[in-house]
Amino acid sequence: MILFSLTIGVWSLISTHSRHNSPIPILLLVLGFVFIANGHFIWHEMEGVLIPLGGFTIAEAHYINWKLNKVCGYTHKNKNRDEK
Repeated sequence: MILFSLTIGVWSLISTHSRHNSPIPILLLVLGFVFIANGHFIWHEMEGVLIPLGGFTIAEAHYINWKLNKVCGYTHKNKNRDEK
């Protein structure tokens, strides 16, 4: 499930990466999954800290990506207009 979520998250961020060219959202996403994987597989005693920290880091990655897309002027309206 962790790998499936990571795949969807990376796809979600890479699909908009070309608009703002910032690696920060993808790096934060991967870092969040590193926290989750470490809490789940390696440091079981820290699971209660690492997994929520990973979730918040992933949420922050998506928020930063959203803000970067907003700054560069990308909207779904523009995407639909460009496809026609």
